Amino acid sequence: MRFGYFRQTIKQGSEMRKTFEQQLTLGRLPISETPIPTGKRGGALPKLCAALKEIFITPEWNERIFEILKAKITAGKKQTGRPGMDLWQIFVLSQVRLCQNISYDELYDHANHHQMIRQLMGVESGFGYEKYKFEYQNIFDNVSLLDDETVRELNLIIIEFGHGVFKKKEVEALCLKTDSFVVESNVHFPTDYNLIVDYRIMEHQSDSEMVRPIVEELTSQYNILSWSFDKGYWHKDNKALLEEHVTKVVMPKKGKRNKQEEEEESQRQFKLLRNKHSAVESNINELEHRGLDRCPDRGHGHFKRYVGLAVSAYNLRRIGQGLIAIQRIRELAEQELKAAA
Repeated sequence: MRFGYFRQTIKQGSEMRKTFEQQLTLGRLPISETPIPTGKRGGALPKLCAALKEIFITPEWNERIFEILKAKITAGKKQTGRPGMDLWQIFVLSQVRLCQNISYDELYDHANHHQMIRQLMGVESGFGYEKYKFEYQNIFDNVSLLDDETVRELNLIIIEFGHGVFKKKEVEALCLKTDSFVVESNVHFPTDYNLIVDYRIMEHQSDSEMVRPIVEELTSQYNILSWSFDKGYWHKDNKALLEEHVTKVVMPKKGKRNKQEEEEESQRQFKLLRNKHSAVESNINELEHRGLDRCPDRGHGHFKRYVGLAVSAYNLRRIGQGLIAIQRIRELAEQELKAAA
């Protein structure tokens, strides 16, 4: 006989701090026991689910994600979201939709028939027990409750989560790459493990006009070792600003260069970082395959939310990829120990 897993609230001092909870229901399979395939050909979804599961079972990340969603969705309301869904289920489905680049019709099918997703949401039941079913409109209404500001807050927590998974300390320097693409989103990739640390919706601005606000925000949050750009971002003021904060700036000049500029761009380190910058195209290609080739959601606010969710789903998939790689190493070590016994 199986009972669903229930996560208690965390008591710190005299304050009770809330986390995501799974309803205690007869026959319900525990979220914490969701099986995640570790095979190399599992696709994007197991990687996303690995990251989501880790968030759920780790009190720190569970609590912080919960507080953001609670403030947005349930503040001043008696119910969690709208009938039939809780905050964790909303969070999971919002990420699944963009990770898989699927419509709400397909998301409805995943929510009701995909066993791994259902167990991760806390609604999958064991054999012989009645299966819980979501309504299409329920899914659409609840996932649509998220807005761009909320998704940005979530992504900041996801980045911190990724630092922990990849053992990246806050004081360690990042190597950033910046580029823009067809949905008019500026994206910034640390070169070591390819998480998007910031994104911007460009509204009638040129690439070069975006540099100052991006630099001011990111240099206040991170220690940046190097930062590379395409020629479209070049402006002498942008380069001067970056050099005040970044050890090595790679910003090729548009047009004719003077002797000093030619010497700078011919340096070995400049060329090496510029060549590495081209790898950002593969990251952009992946984003486009994760939903940013075309935004199906109507309205400017929904467009901004859609872009943000694509970025967070991308980051979670990358983090999950790292978690699965760690698990493979553990499994291999266990197999070797058994073989040697």
